[in-house]
Amino acid sequence: MTREWLLDTNIAIAFLEGHDRVRRRFSTRSPDLLPYITVAELLFGAEKSTRIATRTRVAEFVSSFRVLSPTETTCRQYAVTLARMEAEKSGRIPSNDLWLACLALEREAVLVTDDHHFDKVPGLRKENWLRS
Repeated sequence: MTREWLLDTNIAIAFLEGHDRVRRRFSTRSPDLLPYITVAELLFGAEKSTRIATRTRVAEFVSSFRVLSPTETTCRQYAVTLARMEAEKSGRIPSNDLWLACLALEREAVLVTDDHHFDKVPGLRKENWLRS
């Protein structure tokens, strides 16, 4: 099975901003799926921007991926993961990020992120292309 990488918004932004480490990793790993949360957050950021070039760059970036949306299985994963986090008293993470983590868990994918609060999610595999 080919390993999948799902990108958090901070990694997608680093790529768009030309971060060397992220671009190098991107060239060797080339994800083809972009979680709906990441798409929505990128589009929101572009919408707030007054620069047409930013909106165009984000639109082109997003269009180069297939958008990964939640399924009923993702919803079950969300419920199980949140219940487990509460039972283990590991704390909570923002709802959008929990959905992103559950998409990765469901697909047995690696979440590429620079956010440490994902460490609270049991069983989630992570990589940080900004720091490694």
